[in-house]
Amino acid sequence: MLSENLVLGYRPNTKFSELPYTIERGTMPDYDSAFTDIDRAIRGLMAVHQPPSLSIAVTDRDGMIWQAAYGYADLAARAPASPVSRYEIGSVGKSFTCLALLKLHEMGRLDLHAPVTDILPWLEIETSFKPITVHHLMSHTSGLPVGADSAPSARYEAWNLRRSPPPYAPGERFHYSNVGFKLLGFLVEDVSGRPYGDILQEWVLDPIGMPNSDALTTHDSRRDMAVGYETYYDDRPWHPDDPLMPAPWFEYGAGDGSPVCDAADLAAYLRMLLNRGRGGHGRVINEDSFALMTQKAAEARGAGYGYGLSIQEEEGRTWIGHNGGTVGYLTTMLGDLEEGLGVVIFINGPGNCQKDEVAAYTLKLLRAVRREEARPDPPESNIAIKVESPQEFAGSYRSKSQAFEVEEEGGRLWMRYEAERLPMDPCGGDSFYVRHPALQLYLLNFQRENGQVVGVGCGPALYLKEGAPRTEPPEKIPPEWLTYTGHYRAYNPWFSNFRIFLRSGRLYIAYKIYQASFEVPIVPLEGGGFQVEIGTNTLSEEPYSPERLRFDTVINGKAQRALAFGGEYYRTFTP
Repeated sequence: MLSENLVLGYRPNTKFSELPYTIERGTMPDYDSAFTDIDRAIRGLMAVHQPPSLSIAVTDRDGMIWQAAYGYADLAARAPASPVSRYEIGSVGKSFTCLALLKLHEMGRLDLHAPVTDILPWLEIETSFKPITVHHLMSHTSGLPVGADSAPSARYEAWNLRRSPPPYAPGERFHYSNVGFKLLGFLVEDVSGRPYGDILQEWVLDPIGMPNSDALTTHDSRRDMAVGYETYYDDRPWHPDDPLMPAPWFEYGAGDGSPVCDAADLAAYLRMLLNRGRGGHGRVINEDSFALMTQKAAEARGAGYGYGLSIQEEEGRTWIGHNGGTVGYLTTMLGDLEEGLGVVIFINGPGNCQKDEVAAYTLKLLRAVRREEARPDPPESNIAIKVESPQEFAGSYRSKSQAFEVEEEGGRLWMRYEAERLPMDPCGGDSFYVRHPALQLYLLNFQRENGQVVGVGCGPALYLKEGAPRTEPPEKIPPEWLTYTGHYRAYNPWFSNFRIFLRSGRLYIAYKIYQASFEVPIVPLEGGGFQVEIGTNTLSEEPYSPERLRFDTVINGKAQRALAFGGEYYRTFTP
């Protein structure tokens, strides 16, 4: 018989004052008041967003200056998190792969501008453009898709790229590609003639001094790790009231992010970057390699991207870092190169605990204290409920079969739906979430024409705003589109499911990545199939995404399989 906790899921204790915590101060007493402020900000955020645990380490170029752990590493055992609790670091490990590649480059064994297919002759990528080089993979400018993590053998996923020809020339655009970094891990192995994990251990972990880290995530790693948690529902927008469940466990050893670290070890890694390639036991990479790693090789989402590192300018200073996410774990690593300060943060679950905001606040606060300048405001601890220009959304909305009212009160929006008054939780931009059985599978995405709100979509339903002008799209669609709509699943813990639906003459895909939900039109392509924009709720004016979606195996008028993001998904019985 299952325990009640396993059936209903866990909820962290909402009385945060009663949660365990550990704080270790370094040798910088001048920062004590700043760390008190950081501690207060973390407590406020955790009280609202309820991650099971948070571990933070702050370093300068010389050593650790502050470390703290909050909450529970294991909710079932009520085991407190500690400064030595270990977490999967996810995509932060991409820079580990780049360090190994730069070492091979320093040895004269690797040309960063050589075609990848020359180094990996088993790899086939059909393209009419110039060849993809190592540099293109390291900077996410190859034109390859993000990848689905759908195969236990990562080399098969890479081999399968022959089915995903890039839609534009390498070097033209930034598009984040996990499978591209898996290729880089195989390249490390094939050029060095040694296992990827052994190379990371010898060339990264040992010279930096990271004794409590593993290069690969294995069953042995699991014994002393914080338990990873996911939300109870994987097929609908996340809400902080959802219960948590232990995340699926699996081993991992590919080049897009396989290490396991505690906060002190990852801080030591960041300290090496702050010292421009010098680790705790000597140089890891030389100055030329460090310059390559931190170049702005690509423009990425308002910032730059180097080799496995994001590069951004903050008040005239260069910040480097990366985020990481695996199934059950989220990581932030951020460093100020000029100031020589850095911070790493782990959490072992989903939920917007605003770790990125805490990391940025920490760097700004410590710099202000060091320079005796005005301190920055702490990040907001409350989940945002107020909306800018809420009157834009207020009004009556009606679909072909239902209607509801949107009301504004004190800057917050409420929905009157089926005799209930329901809060509308902002999810960014014009997207909201309403917790109601009839609405909870999708976000409410308000639609505008000429800047004016004219309606709102909720999955296949379209509600038009009373009195708003609107140009109706044509209802005529290719008849085969009707065979594609439905819910598709795979036994894939990374990206488990998505829904395809019709609305206003267009096909849409709705999916969730970690706690973020997205809904975007899919674009029909000449020759069949569709193009998908990943990580956005809008469609680019000039779509260029390399992500592809195809359907096949039609039975009783419904497609049974979808080929998406390099993986296979199958129609399921749930709506």
